Amino acid sequence: MFDTMVESTSQAKDAGRRSAFMAVTFVIWVVGFTGLVIWQIWTAAAELSQSANDVTLLAPPPPPPPPPPPPPAASTSAPQTKAPVIDDTYTAPKEVPKEIKEIPKQAQLRSRVGDASSSDAAGVVGGVPGGVPGGVPGGVPGGVPGSTGDAAPPPPPDPPKDAQVPTGPVRKSEGVLKGNAINRVQPDYPPVAKSARISGPVVVEIVIDEKGNVTSARAVSGPALLQQAAVSAARRWTFKPTILNGQPVKVAGAITFNFVLN
Repeated sequence: MFDTMVESTSQAKDAGRRSAFMAVTFVIWVVGFTGLVIWQIWTAAAELSQSANDVTLLAPPPPPPPPPPPPPAASTSAPQTKAPVIDDTYTAPKEVPKEIKEIPKQAQLRSRVGDASSSDAAGVVGGVPGGVPGGVPGGVPGGVPGSTGDAAPPPPPDPPKDAQVPTGPVRKSEGVLKGNAINRVQPDYPPVAKSARISGPVVVEIVIDEKGNVTSARAVSGPALLQQAAVSAARRWTFKPTILNGQPVKVAGAITFNFVLN
């Protein structure tokens, strides 16, 4: 029994040594691992700071500020000078002058014209820059001497009495005739021509008297079955009288009627 007790005591001591060894080993591992992690963090922060410094050194400097705006240019235009004002009014002298000067003719003329004209058309004393000597008050600079302003133009001269008036009709184009037409009559489509399916243009030669009425009409081209209808319609047309040298004249021309089947 004593041996058993001695043997149990030695086992307890061995167990205590193993526990202490494991505890010390765990503490050493924890301290080593913690130190390794802290060292890695410290090294990584230092490298990051160094890379940031390198990027800062490689970045270009900011651009310089823009130059100040140039000063405004001085005005080179010459100052406008007013036209001198000449006083043409007569003032009685207080003392007898030693020398009598003659008034210029231009001033006398301006004074006379100013007295004859109305107050609203009076000229400028001394004249207007760009005016003409002896001009009329109320005119404009650069005007024509002797002109009457915005007066109505004279009427056109009358035609000479010995002007010859044509005895025969005056030839006019179809466009002019249709432009002077007052009443246009469309021809009726003949039933025979419609049943025969006949269509096409018909040209009618007409003569118009001095009053604008058609005095004669005849077909010069076109289908035969359509000519009579075109001539009948042309006779009922009326036109404006044609005036030549102040007198109405006869007019001749041709008009075309187009017959189209629906």
